[in-house]
Amino acid sequence: MKKTLRFGFVVTLAEKRALERLAEDNGESQASFLRRLIRQAVVQQGLSNLSEDTLEPKLAADTASPVYEFVKPLEEKGITNV
Repeated sequence: MKKTLRFGFVVTLAEKRALERLAEDNGESQASFLRRLIRQAVVQQGLSNLSEDTLEPKLAADTASPVYEFVKPLEEKGITNV
């Protein structure tokens, strides 16, 4: 699957260290490890029958947050590198 979107988020120092350790212990990059966790969660929550195109709106609706509510208007204006 071609990766075309960039996604950034804020974590605590402890979370960052945990991510580094988990990724290293699994022989993966941090990004690869996070993508694998997302894919596993999709299957566990029964979203695995959704295509990439239909998955995005479903996840966005289910996980709307104050950050998403801030970013969404920016995306609508064509600002995507936030």
